[in-house]
Amino acid sequence: MLFRQLFDRETSTYTYLIADKKTREAVIIDPVRDQLNRDLKLIRDLNLTLRYTLETHIHADHITSAGPLRDWTGALTAVSIHADVACASQKLRDGDIIRIGSHQLRVIETPGHTHTCLSYLLDGRMVFTGDALLIRGTGRTDFQSGDARQLYHSITEKLFTLDNEVLVYPAHDYRGHTCSTIGEEKRFNPRLAGKSIEEFVVIMDNLNLPEPKHIREALPGNLNCGQEFEPRLPGQDHLEVTSDWLLGHRDRVLLVDVRRPEEWAESLGFIEGAMCMPLALLDKHLFDLPREQVIVTVCRGGVRSLAATERLRGYGYPKVWSLKGGMEGWRQAELPTQHMKKAEVPS
Repeated sequence: MLFRQLFDRETSTYTYLIADKKTREAVIIDPVRDQLNRDLKLIRDLNLTLRYTLETHIHADHITSAGPLRDWTGALTAVSIHADVACASQKLRDGDIIRIGSHQLRVIETPGHTHTCLSYLLDGRMVFTGDALLIRGTGRTDFQSGDARQLYHSITEKLFTLDNEVLVYPAHDYRGHTCSTIGEEKRFNPRLAGKSIEEFVVIMDNLNLPEPKHIREALPGNLNCGQEFEPRLPGQDHLEVTSDWLLGHRDRVLLVDVRRPEEWAESLGFIEGAMCMPLALLDKHLFDLPREQVIVTVCRGGVRSLAATERLRGYGYPKVWSLKGGMEGWRQAELPTQHMKKAEVPS
């Protein structure tokens, strides 16, 4: 098995990448949209095929990259059956099995932090507990349908019935811990060890924690699989967007490659889904481009695409930007490309 524990410093979020070494099939648990570039690069570097993105719950402190990962890799997005996420590919319930090569993850419903919380037991040896069970702590229960009594039952009657040697990997850690075990948490978790349900409820009712600082954007973003309803557009005083911007908004833009068709066969390749419209033919095919569509132009290094952007704006296209650095910058950032012998050009 291939296993990677990844960390987002801004939100103290753990993301987990798990793969079968033989088949190279993989799942990713709790991906963070701000780390999309990192995760895609790792998947590509390790020659993996991403089959699933799995959420442990609807997060309030960061936005998932499940939707963009699905766009880039074709992976299925999976959430709890109780989550009102219409864009998800699959809804999971207690006892469901997700198979990745010779490995399997069993879904355990562990509500309490939220009503959508799931844990994933990998091969009976590792459990990914989301915010239900943290290392020497638990998830809070004061918003998102949180219920301290329900959380106590989820932990003590489900997670704590697993073998003591099962490794515990939570969705967050704020004290520098990376891993625990079920046995350790039974003995040393200060909110649970030796505590009755009534004592646990008192503890949870008196945490007095501040509201997560990203909750206003995180909740609606996660209900939309991490894809924005409208792209965060640069101002009209900008002519260019970065590779990171395009990566996060690829599903919402029309990408117009203004290189010559033969250039698509070069080592730089092209970005999947791009339309080939050489700069010399741009005026001829203006009406092939929807006027209200967000358009990003691209060329080899960014010079021709800037010219195309200025020309399109001059023709009354208000939402056009050039990809900064072109395909050279895209490849330098080690982002996904496709290759073909020759591009198809509009006739």
